[in-house]
Amino acid sequence: MYLLKIRDFKAAGVLEPFEMAQHRVENVVQKSKMQKRLNQLEDELYENAVGNGNLEYYYTDKTKK
Repeated sequence: MYLLKIRDFKAAGVLEPFEMAQHRVENVVQKSKMQKRLNQLEDELYENAVGNGNLEYYYTDKTKK
């Protein structure tokens, strides 16, 4: 005879308790902060390049062959 004791389970369609989803929540928050910082860094680099005149644009007319 085998006995199985289930303490934590999630029924279909039920939201996960915070304890079960804590790792995922922390991961989402961390990735969001990292993406925000990367966007700020990209904006700073762009503004510096525009301000210093170091920005070059390349244009190709795709209608010509």
